[in-house]
Amino acid sequence: MEVEDFNQEELISELKNCFLKKEIEELARSSKFIQRSTSRLTGESFLMMNVFDCTDGKERSLNDSCDWLLEHFQTDLTKQSLDERYNTDAVRFIKSCFSRVLEMVNKGVLERNLELAFSKIQITDSTSFQIPPNLAIFYKGYKGNGGNAILKMHLNYNLLNGQITDLFLTDGVANDNLYKLGKLEKIEANGLYMRDLGYYDLKYFLKLDKEKGYFLSRAKTDAAYNKLGEDGEFYRIKIEDYLPEKGQTKELKEVYVGAKKTKIKVRLILQSVPEEIALQRLKKLEKKEANSKYKVSEKRKAMCYFNVYFTNAPADILPASIVRLIYTLRWQIELMFKIWKSVFKIDKVKKMSIFRFECYIYSKLIAILLTLHIHNKFDQFFWEEEEIELSPTKTAKVIKKNSRA
Repeated sequence: MEVEDFNQEELISELKNCFLKKEIEELARSSKFIQRSTSRLTGESFLMMNVFDCTDGKERSLNDSCDWLLEHFQTDLTKQSLDERYNTDAVRFIKSCFSRVLEMVNKGVLERNLELAFSKIQITDSTSFQIPPNLAIFYKGYKGNGGNAILKMHLNYNLLNGQITDLFLTDGVANDNLYKLGKLEKIEANGLYMRDLGYYDLKYFLKLDKEKGYFLSRAKTDAAYNKLGEDGEFYRIKIEDYLPEKGQTKELKEVYVGAKKTKIKVRLILQSVPEEIALQRLKKLEKKEANSKYKVSEKRKAMCYFNVYFTNAPADILPASIVRLIYTLRWQIELMFKIWKSVFKIDKVKKMSIFRFECYIYSKLIAILLTLHIHNKFDQFFWEEEEIELSPTKTAKVIKKNSRA
């Protein structure tokens, strides 16, 4: 295998297309960020300054940004003049650039040739972090030690090809379930959709099933399970009566999850977990019980010894024996969030205006999208040549280091 065989020209062309000056200036004008042809600050220079300034939000100062503009674009602005350019129009412009880059990067995603029954494996999860208190009016947090201002970022990620299909921002107190499908998410037939338990929604599962998509989810402790009798009536069953022996896995077919009118037919997979994992779960519950008035039920304590999953995928494409393995792939998205924070330091933000903050966040996300795209391209190349997978963290570090001007 020769690295020289990698098609660098194609990748460079794709990256350049993300920053075509003419199209960037059109976005700047349509967003009203640029309203005069005589403006010293162009859409291109403002975008580049925000995306390619590699300092984090705690280090970055307006003076540093002015120095960057002078060095790279020979644009001489005062600190006050630049500060005034961070406004609603600037946020609208940077958001439009983010949407454009997301669309272009997703078009360039390569499909990996893996023998899987699913057309995609889409994972949805969120990460959040504390931001300066002055932003609490825009991104609410929790009272007490949780932080008065918290930003939550919801991500839809296709594990099979590395495509980010949607990225959505809310405040910290917003329930994950309010996110629903997301503006950009489209259900794909034969796709497998996995979400964190916080996104649990039977109506969403019904929608997936109706549109011939598959879901795999952990079950809630208080979920209602039913069997359909010969008389056409539903009869509630107790999950405790079907638990497997220690170290075993049991499957229940044609179980209906849900109460009242909303029910969906699933395969229910019950799996015993190792003693140490069960004890860890019990310890967390006891701590939660001790720190609040919340009383943990005996059923919930007993269920610490089991994993309960449900899916509408048939057993021939998702056997019970690999359900846990497939579900743990969801942690790949946690690795992405770790890179966002450890490499790009997206969570390191000092006090600034809401306009400058949102420009900062969306600019960082553009840098992250480009880094992910470069990683996917090289990862695809090495996989096809030698079935070698590149470390996303190491790749991100190398790309960021070499992007410094």
